[in-house]
Amino acid sequence: DIPGAGGDGRDYGIRIDLWQDRVSFRLNKYETTLGPARAANQINNFRAQFVNIEERVLELDPNAPRINVTDGNQRGYPAAGRNDPYIITSDSLAKGYEAELNFTPTRAWNIRLNGAKSEAIETNIGRAWFAWRDQRLPVWQAVVAKNGEVDSAGRPVTWTTAPYNDENPTGQTLAQYYQGALVGQALAFISAVDGRANTTARGYRANAIINYRFQEGRLKGLNVGGAFRWRSAPNLGYGTTTNSSGTRILDLNTDYQGKAERYVDFLAGYRGKFKAFGGFNYRFQLNIRNLLNENDPVPVRALTTGAVYQMATVEPRLTAITFAVDF
Repeated sequence: DIPGAGGDGRDYGIRIDLWQDRVSFRLNKYETTLGPARAANQINNFRAQFVNIEERVLELDPNAPRINVTDGNQRGYPAAGRNDPYIITSDSLAKGYEAELNFTPTRAWNIRLNGAKSEAIETNIGRAWFAWRDQRLPVWQAVVAKNGEVDSAGRPVTWTTAPYNDENPTGQTLAQYYQGALVGQALAFISAVDGRANTTARGYRANAIINYRFQEGRLKGLNVGGAFRWRSAPNLGYGTTTNSSGTRILDLNTDYQGKAERYVDFLAGYRGKFKAFGGFNYRFQLNIRNLLNENDPVPVRALTTGAVYQMATVEPRLTAITFAVDF
């Protein structure tokens, strides 16, 4: 959807097998780049501040000069994408490590441990939007109302005297909104996070899988085991602080953390042979995912006060039974 978008990936790995394959260790390193692509929602929320200024200026002077108009609705915002044509884009870099240890001390036991550390970085955030802002700024600053709005002296309002909200004539002016919202918030935040690791992703994960297969006696053919899955806590959002000019901006040093995820799985299976019909093999298996039914809603996003406003659901306990035969 975005002209010039593409990606590249590199993977490096090493594997070591010891003691007649009873121990196997694998370590991988990866790095992928992608872009331009849609930036995170936390970034795209700032589009409104660009749009609000542009639409207010065109409300004051519908005949104000237009530039970069390449679409049918004559908006002129940087356009890319089918479903959401005015997105803020960025380039992304993902890198990390993955490790896995397989341990089979006896024929009956199989133990598998794996984990990963990952990091996602966004760069070149919103360059098209800020380039467009630079071209539109002289038009915005030169606006003189042609729609009949006047100041207290009866003169047409301008960039520095026009209220940002025409329903609140004593509120902040367009120039003040631009300086506080677009420069003090959007530009300041995007500049601060550009090139910084995206903490909304879960940076660490680990899994432990154990299986025991009975080799003799009445339980021969039966296997039982389970798994433990862990994901580290993500970032839900940031608080606010006041900069030197008195503007409230997002504070990257005040981050609200979600909760780590922990799940337990169970499995049991049996392999046998039917003596009738030629003695074909069969397999029965029971899998229970999320055995402890940890299905409380998971916080996803938080307001600047720390109050959670977006939650995600978790799949509750899931039981699956499989029966298969080999002819």
